[in-house]
Amino acid sequence: MNMYVRNHLGALLVVAAFAWTQSVPAQDFQAGREAVSRGDFATALAQWQPLAEAGDATAQYNLGMLHARGEGVPQDYEIAAKWFKRAAEQGQRDAQATIGGMYARGLGIEQDYEQAAEWLLLAAKQHHAPSQFEMGILHAKGQGVLRDDSAAYFWIELAARQNYQPAIEAKQAMRKFMPPVQIELVEKRVDDWLQSNTGQ
Repeated sequence: MNMYVRNHLGALLVVAAFAWTQSVPAQDFQAGREAVSRGDFATALAQWQPLAEAGDATAQYNLGMLHARGEGVPQDYEIAAKWFKRAAEQGQRDAQATIGGMYARGLGIEQDYEQAAEWLLLAAKQHHAPSQFEMGILHAKGQGVLRDDSAAYFWIELAARQNYQPAIEAKQAMRKFMPPVQIELVEKRVDDWLQSNTGQ
């Protein structure tokens, strides 16, 4: 299990969490989206920067992505982390996931597994499958949280039920060493959590 989780720790960052967020209806934000679709990142930056500075969480997140990817600006993970954190503090799920991944990997910010777990947990509770998977990995390795196979399986199972492939693979690996009664108890907790949190 340790070999498996080592290979997947930090997989969330950039790859899993950097999806263009599109929830803000403002005209300037839309203009930024259209600019991105044309590959005109400088215009997107010009449209989103004032919105981000005014406190719009979605614009902050997307501005962070421009800096992280080096699109329209020189690539700078420190500046990206600043914008992601500002958006995350407002409850923006993708930003919470991304800043958590950056803390886990020490990318643009000092590595801190406790901070990683704090931010990833917030995103995981909002049904963000990569964050649920990463919470499972953190519990499996005892990084930033107590090492706990039941907690690891709980979060990995939640992500697997969203068909997140790394979680499906990790679940199968864990089932090889966890006692069936422990798996059954955790899966019941997952059922209860889903019932409480989604009404399913």
